[in-house]
Amino acid sequence: MNAASTTRAALALCMPLLCHVCPAEQALTPEQQALVTDFHATLPELLQAMTAARSALQSATDTAGADAAAPLVRKVSTTEEKVQQAATRLSAAGLSVSNLYDRAELAKAVSSLPIAAYNADIQATLANGCHGSVALYLAIMDDTRPYTEEQLQAELSEQERTDLEEIEQVLAAMKEICPRSHWRGLEDDFVRMFDASLPAATRLRQRPLTAMLLHRLLERHAASLYELCNENFHNNGDLEERFVLHPQNYLGEWYSQRALSGYFYGHADSLDRNADTPRGREIWKAAAPRLAELKKKYALGSGDGRTRETALDVPADVKPADFKKFVNDITRELFGERALHSELLWCTVGKNGRRVVHGLILVGRTGNRNRNNDCHVIMPCYFNMERKENAQ
Repeated sequence: MNAASTTRAALALCMPLLCHVCPAEQALTPEQQALVTDFHATLPELLQAMTAARSALQSATDTAGADAAAPLVRKVSTTEEKVQQAATRLSAAGLSVSNLYDRAELAKAVSSLPIAAYNADIQATLANGCHGSVALYLAIMDDTRPYTEEQLQAELSEQERTDLEEIEQVLAAMKEICPRSHWRGLEDDFVRMFDASLPAATRLRQRPLTAMLLHRLLERHAASLYELCNENFHNNGDLEERFVLHPQNYLGEWYSQRALSGYFYGHADSLDRNADTPRGREIWKAAAPRLAELKKKYALGSGDGRTRETALDVPADVKPADFKKFVNDITRELFGERALHSELLWCTVGKNGRRVVHGLILVGRTGNRNRNNDCHVIMPCYFNMERKENAQ
């Protein structure tokens, strides 16, 4: 679920740090210890804000009660911002997750927050249409834009009712294709219905009330949305195109970027094989002149990025907090529009014992609907996760 006010604090701390390694036995400097203390100091306020908001959300049964919960949800958002800022400073100071777990009681600190329970309350509230409270919906979405009275009025037009009905029909069709066993033709029907519904969704998102009702429909079909994603969208290239590669639509945006970031990233072994195909070799060959330029410009080392053992180096002046951006930027400089965003969720180890992460390169689709539904073919561009000075 892609509501703005969920788990930002924990993710902001953990995600940037996954790309930096520093020895667990290394003691914290006085400056780092001060940042850890500052981070811990932000958590009690967030705990208090979440607890108060959860109580109000659970108690709300009508619009008045939901309106009363809105400022408490806003408080969670503003408090999360403080935690996020403190977490970002930790990452910029070069602290790794392992170091924080070993030295700074990260697990104890974060586990004190009722993040999962709060998210569940938010989802339940959205599924109930925020009990008719536009104020609460805007608070959950962390939307502070000014709206006119006309945009906030509670009456639905005939067009809006028709649009909501159309979206509901699309979601019903989606539910039919979620199970692994179904006629493939149903997916084609769903894709056509989905594409035709995009103007309706655009109209519904133009004002808070109808956006809230659209979100209610999505939350009420959350089980189907999860199921379809868990089934890897049946490796259907048309579905991957709309919900993974270009998710700027009402269903694609329901999934968060991080929720889908492992879709291609987590299959490194199969991705390696794609690099050693005629299309893969041709793409790497075309990128070779540009790679030679970038290796000189950024001191990327002697590797070519095609395998774990020949991974590119990351320059020593790149800060840990900027590691992910650097990997994505270099991959895009090399491969242009073929480069896909990578969250670098985890690392793998090459035969040389060095840990690596990889950018993502779009090779194309298989062109064969009888083989994995004409899915998208991806290959990796490897980068050493460890600095040279940390290598054995």
